[in-house]
Amino acid sequence: RQSTSIVPLPTVTAFAPLSPNPFRASTRFSYAIAKASPVELSIFTVDGRKVRTLVNEQKSPGNYELTWDGRDDRGQIVKAGVFFARFNTAQVQQTRSIVFLK
Repeated sequence: RQSTSIVPLPTVTAFAPLSPNPFRASTRFSYAIAKASPVELSIFTVDGRKVRTLVNEQKSPGNYELTWDGRDDRGQIVKAGVFFARFNTAQVQQTRSIVFLK
């Protein structure tokens, strides 16, 4: 007899802390969407320039995870330093700092 576990849908839209942070090779982003919503998750420099768009699409309710490897939208490795991850949905806008080490 096979058992299947059902993962409940999130009741709150949330952007979890990044792990690891600071990071050298890659860092993991986790977020939960409670109601279907457009989602944008982008990386910015401290002076506000967007370096990478990780997500920019409509998402269904659920839990999501992705990684960032320190590359910009052109595929180039960014310089080491402090960056900001901006998470925007219809329900939540949140920013987290990230430290990229080389």
